[in-house]
Amino acid sequence: MLAGAADDENVEMLTHWIERDGDGRPGQISLDDCPATTPQYRTTQKAKRTLAEAKSASGSARVRLIQRGMGELRRTVEEIIPHFLLKQVVNRWTDRIIVTGLKKVNWDNDLIADIITVYEELSAYIEGHTHTEERAGAPPEPRNLEGMIGCVDDLIKRARRDRPQP
Repeated sequence: MLAGAADDENVEMLTHWIERDGDGRPGQISLDDCPATTPQYRTTQKAKRTLAEAKSASGSARVRLIQRGMGELRRTVEEIIPHFLLKQVVNRWTDRIIVTGLKKVNWDNDLIADIITVYEELSAYIEGHTHTEERAGAPPEPRNLEGMIGCVDDLIKRARRDRPQP
């Protein structure tokens, strides 16, 4: 909720993560860090930071960063649907339904098809899915992540549009 409020106010949020260590002892502090929160995935900024890391890495470290960036983009696509496409009519994590928000929903079958296509393409890059060597092809490169960032940015732009008023 705090992250959402900061986002609404266009204020950058600074967080510190307090957690238990691997043995269960409390009080471990990670400065300027926090668990992944939903608002972080409403833009492609997280994936862009990962892309910058990938460009300076090599070998399997670069592949892992590219896969992580693709996973971050996949989560961004998942956030596009309730937040931008469906205009928060049904919000995750709350019981409230904003029925009057339905007038803003701009359903576009071409956009839906593109969301599905990009989502499936991102899924092909991430860990957790087994692909044949033939399907996987060469290891992913930063340009692949960069291209997908552009695709997701375009989806966000298109999904943000409200239905034209008569």
